[in-house]
Amino acid sequence: MKETIYKDRLFTVSRNRNTQFLAKVTGSLFNGTRVLDIGCGDGSILFDLNAEKVGAKYTGIDISEVNIRKAQALHKTKDTDFVCSDYTEHRFARPFHLIVSYSTLNIIPNPERVLEKISQDLVSGGRLIVVLPYACFRSGVYILLRRILSYMNLPAVNRLIVALLKPLLSQRYSEEEIHQSIVYMTMPPYLIDDKAFRALMTALGLKLVDEERELPTVLGKLSHKVLTFQKQ
Repeated sequence: MKETIYKDRLFTVSRNRNTQFLAKVTGSLFNGTRVLDIGCGDGSILFDLNAEKVGAKYTGIDISEVNIRKAQALHKTKDTDFVCSDYTEHRFARPFHLIVSYSTLNIIPNPERVLEKISQDLVSGGRLIVVLPYACFRSGVYILLRRILSYMNLPAVNRLIVALLKPLLSQRYSEEEIHQSIVYMTMPPYLIDDKAFRALMTALGLKLVDEERELPTVLGKLSHKVLTFQKQ
């Protein structure tokens, strides 16, 4: 996968992430659950889940060495481990009961390959809980803007965007987090929740069992849903 943009950078989980996602994941945990977080970032989601103390075993995988070093330093425990690897190339010893991913699958090239591997990495009856952008007018406008920005992805343009955003965001975000946002703002999604995505999931034996719009919406972020699938 062409994900070199992530390999040497730290990407933190958005402070705006909604508790809907964590609540859905927590509701699927039980003693002995094997959980995989794809695109685990700095490990903060698995840290939150491990705080539930239900006896689950957690694995986070991320292509960024910086992310994994921070995750291991802050959140590695006897029940939580982290792997620095390309998910599509990595082979796990055992399948998982639960695979989660927060706003990551949409930025990985070749999503069909990723989703096929997810299906293979789940036990029968296992669940996939993801947060993905979905097809709607608002998302369509943002995708168009991102495509335009991706063609204008020049240092001078990025500096101008940072200069415009910094007065609005500096009280809530660090300069590094603002720069992270710029990366996402110039990145059209490879995957959204639409008819083609639903058809692919059905073909892979992954049945949609729950969906919710993620609230609140955030300026500059595509409209997202929390989606739960079960392997048939």
